[in-house]
Amino acid sequence: MDLFSIERCDREIFYFLSTSLDKDISLEFARLAIDKLGLRGVIFRMKIDPKKVNLSNPYASLIFRVVHIRQMKDENRIWQVYLKLATNQDDIQLEQLTKHLREDLQCSLNPWESLAKLILNIE
Repeated sequence: MDLFSIERCDREIFYFLSTSLDKDISLEFARLAIDKLGLRGVIFRMKIDPKKVNLSNPYASLIFRVVHIRQMKDENRIWQVYLKLATNQDDIQLEQLTKHLREDLQCSLNPWESLAKLILNIE
């Protein structure tokens, strides 16, 4: 996978292999992918401000913005993707999208029903 294409949003990322708060564990998994499969390793660094997590909208806490993508120093086949939790307070587009989805899906009080409606409307 060409990381420059990801940076230009020409490709999608299909799955994650592991999550950890420990950078060394993340690096180990990334190195395994390089050594065994000849792939490029990707580490996602997420910045989450707990004070800005929206508990009233459970799906909003799943939306991250790509801040930047950089190749790691001393690791020519491992890249870091810096992500920031998108919140309605900081992100006008997200606020507009959330408002539109609420109106379009006619969200009920049941979050599972809302999620099911959202999945059914994905094209």
